[in-house]
Amino acid sequence: MADDPEWGGMMPKDIEGASTHMKLWSVWMYERATKTRLIPGGIDYLDLLKSMDEFRGEYPSQK
Repeated sequence: MADDPEWGGMMPKDIEGASTHMKLWSVWMYERATKTRLIPGGIDYLDLLKSMDEFRGEYPSQK
């Protein structure tokens, strides 16, 4: 990500000391912005959330 000529300059300088969650979030945001995949087998969370909403619409909770 740091070597990307368009996006590398926007990467926080202190990312190496960030939490694992912050690093993963940064990778996910970069992947979304550039339409690339840095972590093979990763989940597209927006598609997952959309699928969950569709499922809930088809099978509403019966309380």
